[in-house]
Amino acid sequence: MSKTQRKNVVEKQKRIFYTNITYGCNSSCTFCYSHNTKHINNTYNEIPKEVLVEYWNRMAVSKNDRIIINGGEPLLHSEFVEILNATRSYGCEVLIYTNGRLLNRLNPTLLNSAYRFVVPMHGYEKLHDSITRVPNSYREMIEGIKSISRSKALVDLKIIINYQMAVNQEDYLMTVDALLQLPALNAIHITKMADTIISQRNNCPSVTSEMSACCTKNIYELFKDRCTVKLFDTCIREVVFDSLEVYKTEHLLKVFFKDVQHEFDVELKKPYLNCMDACLYKEICQSAVGEYTVLEVKNGNFFVGLE
Repeated sequence: MSKTQRKNVVEKQKRIFYTNITYGCNSSCTFCYSHNTKHINNTYNEIPKEVLVEYWNRMAVSKNDRIIINGGEPLLHSEFVEILNATRSYGCEVLIYTNGRLLNRLNPTLLNSAYRFVVPMHGYEKLHDSITRVPNSYREMIEGIKSISRSKALVDLKIIINYQMAVNQEDYLMTVDALLQLPALNAIHITKMADTIISQRNNCPSVTSEMSACCTKNIYELFKDRCTVKLFDTCIREVVFDSLEVYKTEHLLKVFFKDVQHEFDVELKKPYLNCMDACLYKEICQSAVGEYTVLEVKNGNFFVGLE
């Protein structure tokens, strides 16, 4: 049996308000998580700002909560800046998932440290553009990250391990070289490409846990002394070790979802993977899809925390 231990640190209430504010997107990723998204380079099925504000006010959002803004591509929303400004009154963390291509349109002086932008990277330029299926999307994403880095807002990079990165050494090494050129980041997220309705439609090869383990370790080693590393929905067996002590912040999580047509509570449940049967580290393996949690590494300490 593994000697890995979990040590509770603190217990506190945490509510997450997850919103898909538009289902339009200016990219067309081969594995898109949302089969409801239209890849039309424009907003689609967007939530009006006043509807969002009414919802957040009705739910009594406060400084202890977290607002997540997603899409589609949220920056396509016709009132995106107004929505960001509206979140200021709640005093909570605001997480924005974006492909990064439109970030340079934002005025950096309007952003503060309550805002955190999470931007996906699918490899070096050619590989990234082949995944998004949009020429120059990599360069636009990089320029967007550089622009936000000049503000007080935080920037996280989400490295999504794909099949080419996992099996082709040249693709992986070129990706590492691209990562070394990036500006300073708040955190690096390491995950793998998910099997989705869209990936199946596009015949994208699956990335198994075994395939992602080596890439996960190598990218982790690259960034562990540079910034916070967040691991989820990827194999951690090459990163952790038997005597590891993992601090678990016992968030009493409650997740709420809203888009233009739906509003409901999210059931949090850890998904079962076949590899868990024989895994020594299944207790600390995390899935953002199931529980909204990650294995977070900061200053040499391991925590079960939030993405």
